[in-house]
Amino acid sequence: MSWMKRTTLLGGLVQLCQSYGLADYPCDTCGELNDVASNLIQRTAVRAGGGQRLATPDPGEISGYVADCTAELKDLPVADNKDELQEVHVVYGSDEENFPSLLTSMISLGRNQQDPSAVSIHIVVKENVLRAAAELVQCYETEMGSPRPKVELHRLLETAIDYDGDGSLRERYQSEFGDVLKLHNESFVRCYLPSYFPGLSRVIWLDTDVIVQGDLTSYYQMNMSHAVAASADIHSWGLMQQVLGHNDDFMMADYDPFNDGVMLVDLKKWHDEGISAKLEERIRVKPETQQAVINSVIDGSYDKVGWSYNFLTADAQPLCSASASDFCMPDSCVQKAKIVHMSGAVKIWHSNWLEVKGHMVDYLYKPYTPKTSCSALQVMP
Repeated sequence: MSWMKRTTLLGGLVQLCQSYGLADYPCDTCGELNDVASNLIQRTAVRAGGGQRLATPDPGEISGYVADCTAELKDLPVADNKDELQEVHVVYGSDEENFPSLLTSMISLGRNQQDPSAVSIHIVVKENVLRAAAELVQCYETEMGSPRPKVELHRLLETAIDYDGDGSLRERYQSEFGDVLKLHNESFVRCYLPSYFPGLSRVIWLDTDVIVQGDLTSYYQMNMSHAVAASADIHSWGLMQQVLGHNDDFMMADYDPFNDGVMLVDLKKWHDEGISAKLEERIRVKPETQQAVINSVIDGSYDKVGWSYNFLTADAQPLCSASASDFCMPDSCVQKAKIVHMSGAVKIWHSNWLEVKGHMVDYLYKPYTPKTSCSALQVMP
């Protein structure tokens, strides 16, 4: 295993231990794990305000594994059929518990598009959640005014695998992951997108914990050679999930796995390549997170876009200008990011957010929180 992969892996395990309180995984205590990792982690820590690494190992070791948000942001290649891609279609999958983050993300999306009326938002929910989702859409329309994106609700489809209800599958996941990772049908909607949108050529999938800070038209209209266009996941969150799934493919692979929380999907290519069926086949063989499964099937064959289209906040770190910590978000990087992805175990809509994280990332979500009350929102424990 390379030096940089070891570094990222240890960083991910430290976060895992601290986030979930797994004092005995993989070391006896979080403190022990921290001691093991500290020297390596400090080599790639970001200095407050400067964005400088404390030490630089061999560039050959770094390539593809260290986030460099100072990298030049290049224009995306334009698709030949750009004129047929004038309406941007964005898809979310959600349950009621994630409605607070969903609404915040939708507001950020609508407010940062050059032409909000040229955007269609699709929300996939279970049938028994459709009424509450309709109330959420009303809240969104009230909050946004005009012009605003169109919003369409879709009922969660039955699939060959019932990720919520398959007892044997859940037992296997429980055996592998304990209570750390749970199966939700909504999370796997991204695996079946062609079934939901047979009349569309492509869609952008967004996790509900993203803040959209820029116009997505050029992303939607980019030229695609593969079924997926996404940002490489060089943050430890991705590798942490891979380790949880005991997936050696990622640790030894010569390609960069991508983060599936933000994906542009060519629906025809996805369908023609039988990706949904391949995903189900792999899940039946080996319990993994949907991100690990998708990466295993895609196997590095995706169109890579710049870091700005999925800037991971590394478990909700504060801005460097407001923190003395080495682990912080350089202000310029956050400002240039088109999509900020609030990865990590503790989410801003959890009621224990302030206790755990304080106001560290108010700068990200406060501008987009709804100003009026909404009955569809729930406060999470």
